[in-house]
Amino acid sequence: MIGSSGGGLAYVELGANDAASITVQYRTQAEFTAGTLASFCPPPATGKTINGDVAGAGFSDRSSISLGGREATVFTFIDPTFHLPTFPTATRLGGVSPKRS
Repeated sequence: MIGSSGGGLAYVELGANDAASITVQYRTQAEFTAGTLASFCPPPATGKTINGDVAGAGFSDRSSISLGGREATVFTFIDPTFHLPTFPTATRLGGVSPKRS
């Protein structure tokens, strides 16, 4: 039950490289009660998370990882690991497919 004439709803979405986007929606009581939560917030991201480590880089090196439309930047002196969240499960990574006889 919403006891006032209106209010606000805020949510955060994580994008590529964990960039955060904040959305704030102000609505009347009627708008809140007429809609479902799905109409206010986007569906949760689906897919898998790809985790990895950068090897062979120097202490002060910066490495860029790009895979299937996801990107990560690794500063070796901070942490050599990377995470590519919400990687689409049906993404084809390219490369050469073996020939079949």
